[in-house]
Order: sequence, then structure tokens, then C-alpha cells
Amino acid sequence: GACLIGGCLDSTNPYYDPLANIYGGYGACKIIYSGCTDSLASNYVPFANKDDGSCFIEGCMDSSALNYDPSATKHLIVACVPKRRGCMDSVSISFSTYFNVHDASACFYPGCVDSTAANYDPSANSIGPCIPFWPGCTDSAASNFLAAYTLADPSSCRYGGCTSNPSAGNYNPSADFDDGTCASRRRMLASSTCLDPQASNYNTTASCSYPIEGCTDSNAINYRSSATVEKSPSDCVVPVHGCTVSTGTLNFNSNAEYDDGSCVLVKEGCTNSTAVNFASGANTDDGSCEYHLLGCTTQGSLNYNSLADADDGSCVYIQSGCTDSSADNYAATANTDDGSCAFPVRGCMFDGATNYDSHATSDDGSCVVASPPPSPPPPGSPPGIPLPSPPPPSPPP
Repeated sequence: GACLIGGCLDSTNPYYDPLANIYGGYGACKIIYSGCTDSLASNYVPFANKDDGSCFIEGCMDSSALNYDPSATKHLIVACVPKRRGCMDSVSISFSTYFNVHDASACFYPGCVDSTAANYDPSANSIGPCIPFWPGCTDSAASNFLAAYTLADPSSCRYGGCTSNPSAGNYNPSADFDDGTCASRRRMLASSTCLDPQASNYNTTASCSYPIEGCTDSNAINYRSSATVEKSPSDCVVPVHGCTVSTGTLNFNSNAEYDDGSCVLVKEGCTNSTAVNFASGANTDDGSCEYHLLGCTTQGSLNYNSLADADDGSCVYIQSGCTDSSADNYAATANTDDGSCAFPVRGCMFDGATNYDSHATSDDGSCVVASPPPSPPPPGSPPGIPLPSPPPPSPPP
């Protein structure tokens, strides 16, 4: 005999077996679950066994965005991350974690760009503090020594000593000026502190105090903490502090000579808090703001908007029925006419009337009922006396 092959005999079922010739029993034809069967899709239905073509992949479809997804088939504005170009080198003063695309040209490394300065930095690309070659006495033993001098000028050094009394024991003819230290015996004995080593009250701690000229302004670059007398006119050099980075900053100060770290970097982005791509760290709007397109996002609704990316709750769902208020079956809640309207046919609905209308659905009170002929008199009735006629039948209500 012929072989019996069990299986699904339903040709509309995805598990239909064309080779089967007998029903394979329960489970041979599995229940059909329609849905998206692509596991990579955003709306993948794991238990679906029949693809209904509804698969879509959500993602950023903006090619200018940092996370542009060429495989996406449904655009989500909220998923897009705008490119924010800037310096991502943490060593630079213009570094910021706000940026996500490195732009080397936006990196600033402050330093002295003046090749004639003492601290010239060839690697610097933005204006920084420069220290000029400032010649002066760099010998700490000299009376006019100043640590701020950047170029030694030995000829400018001045040394004090005893120059006014050649007979003094500490007479120093090479001293540049008399510092009042000449140790004559008379002066030593007359002073309140004895400077004569041969005296019984000799005091090794005795010292003389002389005025020290220099800049006494602590804000100046040539401030001299030991100075007691300001020169006239003053030689203090007080620099202008501020932001010295001219590119990529909001508060560049062209008059500033020293950078004080106050630079505010330009951070471009969307500054409108109502936009979907609002960048809270941005301080300069770059015109990139994007906004939700509100509307009904439910397919099948009367007002479905395929361009909308955010549902505003305005969907109007289809309610089929008769929308003609003059119809017998008018449905006040229906918004889509389904062709089911039934209109009344007015006429006489009494089948005993002469004008009965079998098609009438609404009686209009027009029924006409014919009077019956007079009945013959009963036997034995006196002649000439007509019998009363029976009342006509009442029309149907």
C-alpha cells in the first residue's frame, strides 16, 4: 500500500507539509502568531512564527549626528547625539568633557610667544605671561640685589661700606657708598651699642639699618619685599590680568598681559531647554536645536501622522457604523460610515388595508379599510326592517 506521511495538511499554515497525506495530530499545524520575526529589530516578537512585515529598527537617522545609525528605519530624534567639536586634550586649557569630537585646532597651550622674552616658549600657541629680559644686580650681597632680575648686570651692583673715614678699622675704599658703618673709636664709645671689639661692652649683634629702595607694590612683577623706600618715580611694573586666549573664548581681554585663568571657553550646542537635544553645558547656540513633531503615532487611526515622533494623545480611533442621522440605525458615536445605514419606508403596514405596503418599515397612518357588504337578514325577521350593520374593523394600531 501507499506510505502514510503525517504532517500539517493546511496549506495556509507556515508549517504546511506538501509531502504529508494524513494529519499528523495535535501540533502538526502550529498556531500562527503574526509579528516581527527579525531578532535585530526594535519590535521583535520572540514568539511570532509568521512575519507580518512590521519590523523596524529605531535609531538616529541624522547623518550629521555622532551616533548616526545607517541601519535604522525609524528615526528617533531623542536618540541622536549632536557632534560637539572641541579640545579633548586634558593638558590644554581649553579642554572640556563637554566635547565629544576632538579638534586639535581648538586646543590652546598658553605660554610666552615673544621670542625676545626670557621665558619664550616655542611650543605655546596662545598668549601667556612673558618675562622680559630685565637686567639688574643678581648678587645677593649687593645692596640693590633683586631676585626678579632675569639678566645679570654686575656693573649695576652697589656695595655699601665705610668710605668716609680712612682711619676707621673697617674703612673700605672699594665700597660704592658709605653705609655709616665706619667704626671710629669715638663713635663706638659714644653709641648706645659698642662696636669696638677691644671694649668690655662690645656687642656682636649690633647692626645698622639703612633704607632699601625698590618696588613696594605686591601686585607688581618686580615687587621687592625687603624694600622700605619707593623710588621716585616708581619703577613698579603692574601687569594687566585677564583672559589672554583670543580664539574660542567669550571673555578675551586684548589688554591683558598675564593670563589669570578666567577664560570662559565657547561651548556650542542647543541652548533651548525645550528642544530634544538641549545641551545644558552649552553657552553659545549653534542653531542645532531640534524639536519633537507631536501628533498621532498609532497606525490605523483616522489622524495618524507618519512624520510625528512623539505621541500627543490626539489619536482618533475608527468607530464604524451608520453616520446618517436620518437613518433608522444611526450611530451617534460612529466616525466612519460602513454603508450599513437603513432608511425608513413609510406607508401602511396593516395587511388588511386596501393600501397595504409590504415594503413599509414605518406606518404613516394612511391605511384604508373597505366597509364589508350588508349581511342578509336572518330567517323570520320582519320584512322591511333592516338589520344593523356590523361595525367596521378597527385599523391596526
